[in-house]
Amino acid sequence: MELEKKESIFSHQINNFIENEKPEKLFRFFTDNSMYRFNIPPQSLEKLAHNNLELKDIVIDPIRVLLFSSYGLLEQGEWTSSRPSDGIWVQAELLARNTPKASPICIDPNMFELEELQTFIYSLGKSTKRVIAGFSVFPEILHNESELISKIYEVLPEAVFIVGGIGAESLKYIPTKNKKWGIQHALPITSIISGNAMYELHGMVNYLYDNPCSSLDAIEKAFSEIQDKCLLYNSDNKNIPDEIIEAKITVKKYFVPQSYRDIIHPYSYNQLNTKVLNGNVKGSVDILSDNGCDQGCYYCGSPKYSIFSNKEDELKYIFNVGKNKPIISFNNNDLANDPQKMIWLCDQMVKKGMLQEKHGKMSISQYNPGLIDALARAGFKRLALGVESFDFSVRCNLSKPNFKDEHIDKSLDHMLDTGIIPEINLILFSHAENFESLKTTVAKSLYWQKKGALLFTTCGLYSIPNSMGVFKLLKERKIDILEKQMIFLEIHYPGMKDTILFPRRWKALPEIENLREYTLNKRDEYIDMFSKKFNQKLCISIQDFISISILANYFRLDPFSTDRNLIEQVDHYIRKMLKEEYIHI
Repeated sequence: MELEKKESIFSHQINNFIENEKPEKLFRFFTDNSMYRFNIPPQSLEKLAHNNLELKDIVIDPIRVLLFSSYGLLEQGEWTSSRPSDGIWVQAELLARNTPKASPICIDPNMFELEELQTFIYSLGKSTKRVIAGFSVFPEILHNESELISKIYEVLPEAVFIVGGIGAESLKYIPTKNKKWGIQHALPITSIISGNAMYELHGMVNYLYDNPCSSLDAIEKAFSEIQDKCLLYNSDNKNIPDEIIEAKITVKKYFVPQSYRDIIHPYSYNQLNTKVLNGNVKGSVDILSDNGCDQGCYYCGSPKYSIFSNKEDELKYIFNVGKNKPIISFNNNDLANDPQKMIWLCDQMVKKGMLQEKHGKMSISQYNPGLIDALARAGFKRLALGVESFDFSVRCNLSKPNFKDEHIDKSLDHMLDTGIIPEINLILFSHAENFESLKTTVAKSLYWQKKGALLFTTCGLYSIPNSMGVFKLLKERKIDILEKQMIFLEIHYPGMKDTILFPRRWKALPEIENLREYTLNKRDEYIDMFSKKFNQKLCISIQDFISISILANYFRLDPFSTDRNLIEQVDHYIRKMLKEEYIHI
């Protein structure tokens, strides 16, 4: 009787509202009125159009799915920009399209202070029966991700926590202090999802909605069975990529807060990724059109795969996402992975008038003047290059024996001649390093910096859990070899059940470890000093120049041989860089 009464009231109110109010008010009615927290499945849209929607045609109180992108990307690692996580936004879009029992919300935690985020998340979850908190975890920054998960658990202890993302499979094998394997033994995680998670999330949401009173043990068992079924289904299904690509275009066009902030986030990505120059914020849009890379570096955790089956579809995607954007940041692993295809794409962008400023990453294992010329014609202004070291023996130990000095020098010179700024990526203090190799790298880096290159440094070779070299040892549980070759970081936050033993980086020679510690301590001092002097946070390129300057001072290289010289050189560099726009890629 009560249900009939509720249905009668609902049908009368919503149909009366649709009939008498303007269509643009409909969305506000659904979102502002807490009585109507529901989804309308696609099969019910025709009834909505004919004003005869009934209670049985909708999904009341759908499962709230909070999807968090990786936390803490703005640090000295491979990923340095606050940018939209393609995976998280695509998952939300796929849930919205295919799973009426889900109410997905994307959250970039990098836009919030943690305490502010906790308050906001509590408001989203407090009035909902069951919440899924999903985290895109990037293994390289697991210490940050663990803090985020712990903080969210404090305010949503009844939520179901799942993790996924790039390299998520490796999270099942990371050791803990109590001699267990897998971060699920330390953090309140019900499920670790490998792969794209499209079908897994769909099944998990439906299970929770249909079984609202299930215990966490029952949910864990059900989720495990869902994952087993999805593994079989994903291996046979060939249509997922097309739907994912379509979802990518949709979210970038309509939902990602690129140029303008949305109702969730306090900033737009344009505001976060560029400086304000003369009162204007240009901003950049991130494009990933091909993740292929054949370098095979054992320490790299970035996934390697092709996205499009042909270059025509890739061009169409690039055009749809980037055609009206002032700046494009290509996040492809290597723009030189297929040189002929890239030259064709550049020529097509020129024909279509897509000549806006572009940034990207590429290898210089070969000197390819035709590719560099094509990139310059298409508007590329900066290319990040994984040189890693200017010492050949170190490069050989870092999986780059084919990166010859001659190829590197010719490529850098050619880029500068065509107006492209090379950003030289360096791995300092690796296990292959010695004083002579480090001195060579610092001297050669400053030579190219003086000619116009930017420098990007990583202080130590990170032992990323999902990289080939580390994952193999983790999966085989060879803890003795791990402890001998790597430095571990203990991760523990309030509420965690155990301490995670996180492989942080590969060990270097003792004297190199000491020099690394000295450099980082001095860098922090100078960053603090110059941040106060210029009254602003220093961007990554300035921080990395300071690291190189400290080492040049240590090796008594001109013009950094005295502390006074060092300060003068850094001061001059900062003043120059503050006049220029730095785009994160």
